[in-house]
Amino acid sequence: MQRMPSTLALSAWAGFGAVSAAGLLREAGLLAEGSGGAAGTIFAALPLPLGLATPDAAAFAAILAALVVGLGATIAWLHAESGGQAGSAETVAASLLTAIFGLYVAASVSGSPLASLFGDGPGFLFALALSFGALLFDHLVAPDDTGDREFEAAMRAIEAARRDALARREQRHSSESDKG
Repeated sequence: MQRMPSTLALSAWAGFGAVSAAGLLREAGLLAEGSGGAAGTIFAALPLPLGLATPDAAAFAAILAALVVGLGATIAWLHAESGGQAGSAETVAASLLTAIFGLYVAASVSGSPLASLFGDGPGFLFALALSFGALLFDHLVAPDDTGDREFEAAMRAIEAARRDALARREQRHSSESDKG
């Protein structure tokens, strides 16, 4: 499987966004907690309430859910059969990561309790930088089919020119032997 670093990074961000969105939906009262069993285990993994107002929690959950959908679609797009789409998918992935960064910056600058979702310290920024690095790495090492097609076309042209030259040489030799 190609583009493994990008896939891993984007999947991690999609997971972060999905769990965070579910926690915000619970905080907004739009997701009822189950008792015991698998539902209890899932709710235990959700982030603690951040202290957001109900409409704010629902709005931020919707933003994160939209980013998760975009990340999932981008991962599928990166692995599409036609290689020409991968460049566009990389651009979309970088845009989505930038949107996550923008959400973090807006929450931090405004003093919103949402900023605590991203953790304390530089860990969030380091993870984001690693994700951009994974996209760049995959972009640089991705196979380029265009070069292969151009090489094969050049080799076919060389082979055709060689055959034409051999045919002309044989024709010249046969005409010289007819004269002699």
